[in-house]
Amino acid sequence: MEVERYERATIDGTAFARPSTPDDTTVAEGAVTVPAEIDGYITIEATINGRGPLAFLFDTGGHDILTPEAAKALGLQPAGAGTSGGAGAGQLPVQYVSVDRLQVGGVEVRNQHFFTIPLQYNTVERGPRPPLAGILGLELLERMAIRIDYRAQTMTFWPLAAYRHNGAGEALPVTFTEDIPLVRGTLNGAAGDFAVDTGNGGSTVVQHVWAERNGLAGPLKAGVRMFSFGSGGRSENWASRLPGITIGSTTFRRQIGRYAEDTRGAFSSRTEAANIGTEILANFVVDFDYARRRMWLTPSPGYAPPPFPRSGMSLAKASPDRFTVVNVLENGPAAEAGIREGDALLAAGGRSAHDLSKRDLLRLFTQAPGTQAALRMVRDGRPSSATLVLRELLP
Repeated sequence: MEVERYERATIDGTAFARPSTPDDTTVAEGAVTVPAEIDGYITIEATINGRGPLAFLFDTGGHDILTPEAAKALGLQPAGAGTSGGAGAGQLPVQYVSVDRLQVGGVEVRNQHFFTIPLQYNTVERGPRPPLAGILGLELLERMAIRIDYRAQTMTFWPLAAYRHNGAGEALPVTFTEDIPLVRGTLNGAAGDFAVDTGNGGSTVVQHVWAERNGLAGPLKAGVRMFSFGSGGRSENWASRLPGITIGSTTFRRQIGRYAEDTRGAFSSRTEAANIGTEILANFVVDFDYARRRMWLTPSPGYAPPPFPRSGMSLAKASPDRFTVVNVLENGPAAEAGIREGDALLAAGGRSAHDLSKRDLLRLFTQAPGTQAALRMVRDGRPSSATLVLRELLP
């Protein structure tokens, strides 16, 4: 690039002022508490234009999103075109709809813009229950202070101007990369910015650029190879026990962490150290106060993270009636049972795939070592069966 000319200019400071919060939100009686289903992920119910209730994932790393199926059922006509990504390297097409009224309990938000994105079935499925209608995220956090009480399984909303944190807890400064909140933390003594992501329903994901810069990549990649799935598709990662991860004044030792080497998507950041999800956040009552750029962590003892899956395979649910095996660990329980990548799982533990969500399957495969699980499979159109003997893979 060749610069031919430049000149100094005086810019009005208001050009960089933070926009005011739109006057489009009402919180009944000054605060509203609603039930939340928290099973790794956080699911809340909402109505759109008076219709529902519909189930939504609450995601601090996401925007307000409707699936095309939900938009159609609501009589909303998407317009425009774009692309969106997430965890995984893939891109998804995006359109846009206008929503007159979003209600979550006694909270009402008017004249809202929603993205319409064909989220993967693996993201929205809930076993025999209707799939998620979409995601709620940044747009609520910009308008209200929000508390997530993992133990009580509730969420509370306050108008930003009215919120004041009372009681115990530790305030952490929050910064942002685009739409996701970041807090400072350390992993094995190395400091970095940690994304706070309620859309991560599991363990901490360590970003490879930061890990390589701090000499941690080699040991992390020596872990157990596995796959996870987000809106951008499949992400390869390696699971291991993290020596120590510190957020605020709290240090967690020997927690399960995943190391990702994605070159595109949310797990390819060149600036973030890691992405923390439920297995960190569920140890606290968490308050988000974007107006003051603060996150409050109040310890809430009693959370026990689930053990590492003892099946030796990764699966994805691409349709209501089957899971697909996407990875088989060499010499693991699934390999010993004769299971191969690409096999379809139709039933497990006496329950059909239609009646199992991916969280149900996780619970089945995290039972005590030595537990036997009867599986009904299909390979190349031919039915088969297998008996999986669960074994500890990440002591």
